[in-house]
Amino acid sequence: MDTITRWNEAEGITWATEADRFDRISEAQLEPLFTTSALRRGSCVLDVGCGAGATTLAAAWTCGPEGSATGVDVSAPLLAVARWRAEELANVSFVEADASRDDLGSARYDVVISRSAVMLFDDPAAGLAHVRAAMRPGGRLAFTVWSEAARNGWSSIPAAVIARHLPQPIAASPPPRSPGAFALADPEVVRAAVRIAGFEDVRVEPLDHGAHVGDDVDDALAFFDRVAGRGLRTVAPPHVVDQIAADLRDRLAEHLTPAGVVVPASAWLASAVQPD
Repeated sequence: MDTITRWNEAEGITWATEADRFDRISEAQLEPLFTTSALRRGSCVLDVGCGAGATTLAAAWTCGPEGSATGVDVSAPLLAVARWRAEELANVSFVEADASRDDLGSARYDVVISRSAVMLFDDPAAGLAHVRAAMRPGGRLAFTVWSEAARNGWSSIPAAVIARHLPQPIAASPPPRSPGAFALADPEVVRAAVRIAGFEDVRVEPLDHGAHVGDDVDDALAFFDRVAGRGLRTVAPPHVVDQIAADLRDRLAEHLTPAGVVVPASAWLASAVQPD
């Protein structure tokens, strides 16, 4: 199943339903993303892979009524949430399109941002080159992509627990660097893609932070069950599913803080400039 189909069917519906939770997982990326992109009042900004619109709305507040924020995404379910969230904002718009290949206009945007989306491009270098054509001379690009899975507890913790009880993988591993959460986990691959796309002053910096996955252990466990439980129950008998849940509860409890269950997370923050 191709990426656009997945994000308009079960996966997109799940993310739309859990939009607030997924936003919290990468919430800590917003401030460094905006700072690095030099987003400011009056900016005309494009948010690539905007999902449910949290980044776009935050950008709209930052650039103010003198500026504008446009979010683009392939997922109709997520864009429905984004448009609902943006009902009271006049300087926000959303477009259902593939930012890596569909028409974005020419030399329209001062700033392009993206949170956890560029790694879903079929060809990151070609996709970024396409995006670059929509930027004004001197415009700034800033985006985040996840680092390796082992440094991201929202993925590695449940994966390790499942592997302990189900030695055989429950799904085939995707080909290396195919679109997915960790397709751009190598910072040199990120840097090369941005340079090949034609940007200048390319920088890739680590961005480590905590990821909030639940208000308490029960809440976090219920979240993981809603996201992955149905698929797990198709390949494991009930007693194994129960053992996985018990072990996962113990692992999540290790990360309980006064702010909730907060697991380690790690991303790369890439930035660059559109040549004059």
